[in-house]
Amino acid sequence: MDQNLIRWLSLIGVIIFVGSVVLFSAKVSGQRKKKLQEEFERNFSMYKVFFNRSNEIIEELNYPILTLKRSNSGRFILPVFICFITFIIGFFYRGGSFNIKLIILAILGLWFVWSVLNATNYVKIYENALVHGNLLKKKIIWYHAIDSIEARLYDYNGVMDARQAGVYRVYEVMRNGKVICGIWETEFSGSRKIENCFNLSNPLVTEIRHSFDSASFVSKEEEQ
Repeated sequence: MDQNLIRWLSLIGVIIFVGSVVLFSAKVSGQRKKKLQEEFERNFSMYKVFFNRSNEIIEELNYPILTLKRSNSGRFILPVFICFITFIIGFFYRGGSFNIKLIILAILGLWFVWSVLNATNYVKIYENALVHGNLLKKKIIWYHAIDSIEARLYDYNGVMDARQAGVYRVYEVMRNGKVICGIWETEFSGSRKIENCFNLSNPLVTEIRHSFDSASFVSKEEEQ
């Protein structure tokens, strides 16, 4: 058999073996992480607020209780700087075809627009609705049309102690068992303030389950 063919077959075999090991390890690690998250949520209840479903509520916005915005200083400066430098290079560089330059500038322009829209994302919490959007879009989610807002873990360090666990969250808006909106803690650093926006005096709220690091958890610690 040709020696080159043997080398190529050996190389492909090694690549397949290494790839299989990496994929298997990632799958096992993902399953373990998911199991740990489920065990943590069983031991320490996450935040949940449940709403009344009604068609008699007047859909009218007053003043927001909480406004969450992304930090946009760095997200604006970097795209502008990169696009400006690339434009200067493309304008003065005489090599290459015009079509290639145009394609590159178009891709950079799309990336810049995407960065700007992400940088202007916001979430506003009202007594009867949640509003999220950016410069171009705005979506209103009325509480009387959803089932609940529930906190979920999306990163967890495996420490089974609520006070020491590195827990990050996404607040999922649920309707008919499906997630229609997610408020990520990595996107909005102050998103946990959402847990202080609801109380049972609101006629739309039927039940509130506080999370382990809420005021109720602190009071239990003090009692002990």
